[in-house]
Parts: sequence; C-alpha cells; structure tokens
Amino acid sequence: ETGSRWYQRRVRGLPQISSWTLLIDLEGLNLRHLWAPARMAMRRFTEVMEQNYPETLGEVLIVQAPPLFPLAWTLVKSFINENTRRKCLVYAGNDYLEEDGIHSYIHREDIPDFLGGPCPCEIECNGLVPREEYTRSTEDIVENESGLESLYKNVTLKKGENSRGPS
Repeated sequence: ETGSRWYQRRVRGLPQISSWTLLIDLEGLNLRHLWAPARMAMRRFTEVMEQNYPETLGEVLIVQAPPLFPLAWTLVKSFINENTRRKCLVYAGNDYLEEDGIHSYIHREDIPDFLGGPCPCEIECNGLVPREEYTRSTEDIVENESGLESLYKNVTLKKGENSRGPS
C-alpha cells in the first residue's frame, strides 16, 4: 500500500488544515538584526516554508514594524517568492489593533496577550522557547495522534547485516 493511501485511511475524519496564518512580531527590530547570519536564517526559513507549505500559507501578518522595516524588507524580499510576497501584510506601530488590522485574519480569541488579545502566551516574550514546546518524541506522537500507527520501525544493524539478517 502506498504511503499516501495509508495516510488517507488513517486521517479520515480528522480536521484538515487548508490554510494557516503566520504572525510575525517585529517589536525591537534594529540594525543588529540585519547582519549576514540573520539574513541567512530568514532565507532558510523562507525556503522551507515555500518548499513545504506553498499552497496552505494564507497570510503573513507582520506587526509592530519599526521605522527601519523598509530597509529590512528591501534586503529580505529579494529571496521571497512573488506569490508569498503578495500574502505579506505589514502593520507599523499599533495599527494592527484597528478594526481592519489582524482581527480581519485571526479570531479575536486567538490573538496573543502580548499583542492585546486574550490568548495567554506561556512563553516569555523575547525569551527562549522551551524545548518541550517544539519537540516531541516519536512515541509521544504515535500514542497521542488518534491511534495513528508509525510507518517506521527501529532496527539496529551490525557490519555485514541488512534488515533481513546477516548477509
């Protein structure tokens, strides 16, 4: 059975993500963020998004853009696909709070508290994201994903062996 048919059988009835919104808060952006390693990280992030999620990206909401944002955008936009660029909406200062702001794209109850919404953010602003917030073990995923079974099996091989035994 092909992987896609296996996947379709397993996810039937589960909610599907047809589009998603990326919210980027630029509070505190300054010139030191525009040096080469930061630009390279942004380029890599953009490549991963465009290669893996090109059709599901809804909008990119950029909030609290500082006065230096036009310079930063000039450096960054050259390596962002034109279709993705058209999805970017930039809000300077606090104009994201106005009626035609991010409320038009994100349900009010889902706006993070640090941006004036009711949704609590349990990760300290400008702090490190705890590892447990972005990693899960394979066992945890298999146990907690509505009974999905793993496609992968662990095998330990010694020199001269293949997955069916000694050669």
